[in-house]
Amino acid sequence: MWECLSQPGNTRGYVPVECLTPTFLHENFYRNCDRQETEELMRSAPVGTYLIRPSGRTMFALSLKTTLGPI
Repeated sequence: MWECLSQPGNTRGYVPVECLTPTFLHENFYRNCDRQETEELMRSAPVGTYLIRPSGRTMFALSLKTTLGPI
C-alpha cells in the first residue's frame, strides 16, 4: 500500500492502488499494476499528484509520498 494524501482535504491514509494515472506535464499514463509492479513504479515514478482509482470506486487525486506504507 502507498501512504497518500488526498486532494482536496489532505486526508492521509494507506490506499491499495490497483489503477494509476500519473499526470505530469502534458503526459498521461494509465497502467494496471499488481503489487510488485506497484512497488517498482513507486520507486521509479516521480513524486507528485496522481489520479488513483481503487477497485469499484470513482477516481480521485492523491499526492504521493516518498515512503512506502506497510505491504
